[in-house]
Amino acid sequence: MKPLIFAALLLTAALLATPAAAELIGALPDGAHEVYAGWTSHIDLDAYNPNKEVIGEVLLRINPGTTVEFSLHTNNQEITGEINRTSTSPSSEIITYRIGDQVSGPHESSTLFGLWDLGENTYSVRYGAGSDGTLRVWLQNHNRGVGWQNPAYDISNVAYRFSAVASRDVYLSITTADAGAMNKKISEIWDLGDSGPLAFLAKARELGALLWGLMEGVSLVISLGWYLFRKVFIENFLLFAALFEIVGMAYAANKSRDFFQFLRKVVDYNTKAIKGMYWLIERMVTILSRIINALIPL
Repeated sequence: MKPLIFAALLLTAALLATPAAAELIGALPDGAHEVYAGWTSHIDLDAYNPNKEVIGEVLLRINPGTTVEFSLHTNNQEITGEINRTSTSPSSEIITYRIGDQVSGPHESSTLFGLWDLGENTYSVRYGAGSDGTLRVWLQNHNRGVGWQNPAYDISNVAYRFSAVASRDVYLSITTADAGAMNKKISEIWDLGDSGPLAFLAKARELGALLWGLMEGVSLVISLGWYLFRKVFIENFLLFAALFEIVGMAYAANKSRDFFQFLRKVVDYNTKAIKGMYWLIERMVTILSRIINALIPL
């Protein structure tokens, strides 16, 4: 059963990663090869001179607190883009990314419950083709949150040159390919049309969005429960305990006929409070363990 749940989650994520029902992206021809890979804050790579090739795909790994500005150059067009990760704490940030005039963000992002610091994010610049024959270039965020869109911009032809400037070193991997082979590979996507695989993706994407919405609701409930537990029982435990005792003792004094009955009521509601805290912690641990077990195949 667990492998089936795990497979379903992977399928949902894959479907939601599809940017649009009538778009396929990331087509690379045979013979495409990596011409640059490394950490740098500046690059300007012309694939056409002298090798008569074009840019096939660009992969970027970006650390927190980094801004990257890049450009794609065709024979008659320059398309600019930007990725901005602005840290607001070691575990939270605001992310904005764009290509051309198409912008995604600003998005608030953080690690799960803020339990660890931010790490690298991966982005890619890839071509896409619609059934209408429009050539587009996509800026994909591989770490995007729920509801974040990957922007795309119309491009007149495949780009022959890529340049980038970053506020600090980023990891860049640039793949190039023969110009004719690259255009041929993209035209094969256009030939799929609005039927067949693309029609299936449209329906599957709608189902995936529904499933993801359900998962998002479960995540929200868990996050809210953890937030309340942390605020009450961790960050403000002494204040909460003092208020609880004051209110409880006042209630017990008002309802007691003598001192001994007062003591019994104080002991009784403290016992119930401890049992309640134990039950809440047990429930949270049980829910988290079930989710983790569902995600880990046998």
